[in-house]
Amino acid sequence: MLGPQGPLDGMERLRSPGNAGVLSHLAEIDARRAVDCIRRALDSVPDMATVRDEIRWDLVEAIEKIAFLPETFVDAASLMLRLAVNETEHHISNNATGRFAALFPVLGGATAADGASRKTLLRDAAKTIDPRQRTVVVGALRQGAETTYFSRFVVGAETHGSRPALEPWRPDNTEEASEYVSFCVELLAEEAACDDDVGVEARAELGHELRVLTSSGLVDLVETVVGRVVDAVGSWPEAIESIGNFLRFDAAGMPEEVVVRARDMIQRLQPATLSDRIRGLVSNMPWDYPNGEDIEYDDQARRQLDTVRAIAEEALHDLPVLAENLPQLCSGSQRWAGVFGEYVGARVETPGDWFRRIETALRGTPDEGRNFDLLSGFLKGLSERDADPWRPSRERSPNQSIWRGPCPGSAHALESLKRTFDWLSMACGRALCRPGRCGNGAPAAFFRPYRPRHSPCYSTNSEGNTASTVCWLSWS
Repeated sequence: MLGPQGPLDGMERLRSPGNAGVLSHLAEIDARRAVDCIRRALDSVPDMATVRDEIRWDLVEAIEKIAFLPETFVDAASLMLRLAVNETEHHISNNATGRFAALFPVLGGATAADGASRKTLLRDAAKTIDPRQRTVVVGALRQGAETTYFSRFVVGAETHGSRPALEPWRPDNTEEASEYVSFCVELLAEEAACDDDVGVEARAELGHELRVLTSSGLVDLVETVVGRVVDAVGSWPEAIESIGNFLRFDAAGMPEEVVVRARDMIQRLQPATLSDRIRGLVSNMPWDYPNGEDIEYDDQARRQLDTVRAIAEEALHDLPVLAENLPQLCSGSQRWAGVFGEYVGARVETPGDWFRRIETALRGTPDEGRNFDLLSGFLKGLSERDADPWRPSRERSPNQSIWRGPCPGSAHALESLKRTFDWLSMACGRALCRPGRCGNGAPAAFFRPYRPRHSPCYSTNSEGNTASTVCWLSWS
């Protein structure tokens, strides 16, 4: 049944009702032929995205069962990787991506294959330029680097007929376990040292592990990966936060030498350039900054605000660097871009010119990644020095700006309410004003002179503050 030209050979035959569902049962009898059958089926598919829904589930279940056996692990895991790279079930965690990653924890992994087989597969899988595959491998390496929590989400793959259930591989001793975890950490560090989206994800995954790795006695490893990543990309907020948490919560029971080395790493992780400080302490300041210090919450908040304002002051004295960092300040998640923008808006010379620069940065950012906190804060800061903070937007011709085109529900406002949100909504160009797109609040009193009677973009919360300074700045 599993051989070439058999009733289950090829994807078209497997798509027949009920056919793919028997693969996991046949795999219990002959895993080698089953994995070859699945490989031939996937090889015959020109577009892996068409392998979806029920047949994908049946294939994933069969491959997971085959991967539990040491002798078919590499072949089965490679097929699971192919499905994960072409994932169609992003809304669930136990999809092909999740089950691929579940093969690699040092304890409780979903395979009896030993550490050597796993490392060979991970090393080969990491040798790719495909960002989708690199992302999948990062998730698997994160599982392999785990040292504190082990739980199998899906069970059953260890059962193969009436034979005794298979047991996941378990290192023979602490040294073997440490060697396996260190391999995964070092390979993950190679991805974390890349200055791209996959590198950002790898730094987040690896950074959060540094605290427990240090506490587990792997401080040499942590120093190595910190040096490698910092030398490659500079700022690493997740590492600062993780090692800072070690110093704050775990240091009391550790040897003094480890504590001193952790403090040295915190110093090395501090952003060295203005650009690094903007990325690491404005956009991505660790929540517990200043890390490693046991201080009251109010003092911590004050220190954070003072740090951001000091960086903004530094940026005002190095305007080329400020201009260079506007695109990243206008995209993705931003921790303190609103406060930074407010300080700049209140003090920068030629604010109209900088409004246009921020506008250009927003235009160059894909819609789903735009963040308006910087512009929101900039206009709030500008209002502290200018009774008409909207003037920079009106200095531009609508035909030369992103603020053009009809805005449903607000078109009537252009002639009569040019200084109101209605006018601004109209100016936004094809805007559907969604308050949730911006997070920087401002006092309601600031907007009272501009409040329209019917504006889809004005909202207040129970404290009477606006939900967002520039909630009108969202366009499709």
